[in-house]
Amino acid sequence: TAVAELLSAGRVEVSWTYRTPTGALSPEVFCVYYASDREIAPGDPQATVSYERDGAGACTLSLVGGQTYYFGVTARSAGGVESHLSPVVGPVVADAAAPMAPSVVLTTTF
Repeated sequence: TAVAELLSAGRVEVSWTYRTPTGALSPEVFCVYYASDREIAPGDPQATVSYERDGAGACTLSLVGGQTYYFGVTARSAGGVESHLSPVVGPVVADAAAPMAPSVVLTTTF
């Protein structure tokens, strides 16, 4: 599950939830990706956040104001194996003058 929320001009918070499946290893990091369209290609993340525990994670990104962005998150193991990309969230316009968009929460189970 991933959600993107505009904090102020050019600042967006991306948040997600994660639960390690029973018997599986926990990820080492979460990889945060963004692009100007829904076609996000994992591989070289724009941000990484260390896994601390199951539950909620988040990061704040500084982006170019007035631009439209889409976001996705993956989990990556210590060995470098990356999960599938979360459902892509967006569009979010990084512009404080624009009205706030409704929040959309997507829940996936693997």
